[in-house]
Amino acid sequence: MKRLLYIIPFLFLGCAPKVVYVPTETIRTVTQIVHDTTIQVKLDVIRDSVEVRDTFSLLTNKYAYSTAEWHSGVLNHSLGIKDVSIPVKVQYIDISTHDTTTIVQPIDKKDKAKIDGYDKLKDSNKKKTATIWKLIGLLSLSVLWIFRKPIIKLVKLI
Repeated sequence: MKRLLYIIPFLFLGCAPKVVYVPTETIRTVTQIVHDTTIQVKLDVIRDSVEVRDTFSLLTNKYAYSTAEWHSGVLNHSLGIKDVSIPVKVQYIDISTHDTTTIVQPIDKKDKAKIDGYDKLKDSNKKKTATIWKLIGLLSLSVLWIFRKPIIKLVKLI
């Protein structure tokens, strides 16, 4: 039994991950493209008029004109939109990021073999882990079997 307790730590050491340090250098390139466009927007021609019984009438607009006419006691005031185009500036930014990773130093043959056989190591580690769990299960069953009489006495007291 004591020999088995000495073997358990070595079983867990076999499942240690294989770490290979590969010195790399990463260069990040950020490209920013600014699209700047001017669009000419043409306004619709609209005519509007109002009649008031007063001596003063005011119609103003940034893109409109107005005329007022006094005719037989009624002030006729009309507003018309000018046939002009308005410049509209549209701007949007397109950002793209590109990372380039390069190896700084050459890798040893030993480390290269570890990297190339990574999938094989992964499969073997899975098998080792499954074996360890089976051994732990058998060990726990054997401990329960050895101490069955004291355990039964404790259960009967409850």
